[in-house]
Formats: sequence, C-alpha cells, structure tokens
Amino acid sequence: QMTATVVLICVQCVNNLDVAPVVMLSISVSMAVNRWMNKHGHDEQQIKIKKLPFLEAEAPHHLLSLRAAALCDGNATGLRRIESFQQVSRALESEAMHFPVLQDGRCIGIISRKYLEAAVRARSASFTAALQDGDEFQTVPIFRFMDATPFILEDKMPVERFWKLFAKGGETVACVASDNGDFVGMISRQGLLAASYR
Repeated sequence: QMTATVVLICVQCVNNLDVAPVVMLSISVSMAVNRWMNKHGHDEQQIKIKKLPFLEAEAPHHLLSLRAAALCDGNATGLRRIESFQQVSRALESEAMHFPVLQDGRCIGIISRKYLEAAVRARSASFTAALQDGDEFQTVPIFRFMDATPFILEDKMPVERFWKLFAKGGETVACVASDNGDFVGMISRQGLLAASYR
C-alpha cells in the first residue's frame, strides 16, 4: 500500500503517467533490499538500539515451550522482614533491581532497590551511632518498605499464561514459587526482554 501511495504521489508531482513503471520498479527494488538487509522494521530496530523496555503483546515462539522456572533471573538475594544492616549492604552490592523478602523459604514481599536504599539511608545515621556504641547488629525493618502483595507465579506455569502480565499489565517483577509455596526465583521484565531477544 505504501509503495502504491509513493508511486501515485511521484506521478502526480511530475504529471506524467509514463514514469509510473520506472518509479514502481525502483521503489520495489529498494523495499526488497531493505527487507533483505533489515530483519526487523525501523521501529523495532530503534527499540533495540535504545534498549527500551518494550515487550511484544504475544510471547516469542522460541519461548513458548518454556516454563516460569526456566526464565528466573540469576540468583536473587533474599532478605528477611527485619534484616541486619550488613546483609542489606551486601544485597545492595549486587546489580539486582528487586529483592524478594522471604519468611520460612516463602516469598512474602518484594522490595525495590530504590526503597531498600531509602531504608538504608534512613537507618545509616543510627547505624553509625550504633557502631560507635559497639552494637554491630543494627537492623533494617524491610517490612515497612516492601510490597507485601507481589505476584507469585507457579514454577511450572507456561510462558504464554504470564507473558501478558508483563507485556500489557506493566508489571516489572514477580516471584516464582514451587507447588508447595517455596521460593524458586524471580522473573523480571528486563529478564523477559533479554530472553525475547536471544
């Protein structure tokens, strides 16, 4: 349709119908060369180049045979409801953007890096004072900053069942749990993006 439109515009500009076949041929050849060189459209290329967090509405075909457990992001650093300052500092040394909050091996919440850093900043002044007093076990109340209602996916759930949660629902992270509720890992939007471009 675009090819015919461009040819029509060019023919109307020169007001000569004899140039239509030549223009149609040149545009068709240029489109064929473009499709041969570029596997994706211009918009998809820009999304990849700029690394925009865009997921297609449907899961890619190469991911359809996978289950949730296969798409878990690396080793998630689990935290407790009330965690020691040292353990929180170690967790923040990782590159993770979200951290699961675990109790008895089950995910009871998720805390983002932004909120965890805010919790550390709020406690850092009192932590410095506690170290001067000899108290090395200063704690951070994670439960006050966490999202206590995370999405929890079963580890055997097929990709097509939870893909739209991230693609259309806008969710950024979800916990993955086994049949009996034990924490398995986390699936993030960034992890799904990386998997979809493989």
